[in-house]
Amino acid sequence: MDEADLIVGHNLLAFDYAVLSQYAGEDVRKRYEPKTLDTLADLHRRHGRRWSLDALAHATVAKRKVRGDHGVPELWKRGRFLEVVERNRSDVELTRNVYEFGRAFRYVGARDPDGSGFLQLEVAGLDVDV
Repeated sequence: MDEADLIVGHNLLAFDYAVLSQYAGEDVRKRYEPKTLDTLADLHRRHGRRWSLDALAHATVAKRKVRGDHGVPELWKRGRFLEVVERNRSDVELTRNVYEFGRAFRYVGARDPDGSGFLQLEVAGLDVDV
């Protein structure tokens, strides 16, 4: 992460960095926030609403998460590490697909809060490869 020009993720700032900080012995968010694009935080700041990665991926690139996030800690406790790895791998791939689409077209897709229509959510145009 130190060598990366840009770190892209969905909910990195509020979740992933907090978890990593517990193991790193330092404030990971403080260290990496300047070069982090958190798609959840960015869309919330721009559009006033939070969309799940699954909802964005489904509306943007017609792909879904392998399974929901619920139960991951329990799977880990039960030693079902490969299932946790597969879920995480899926999330990384979906995040990358949504990011690359947004980078190319300057928007990502989402559904209206009531599910009735399709939204094109403007995103920043970034010229950084991940």
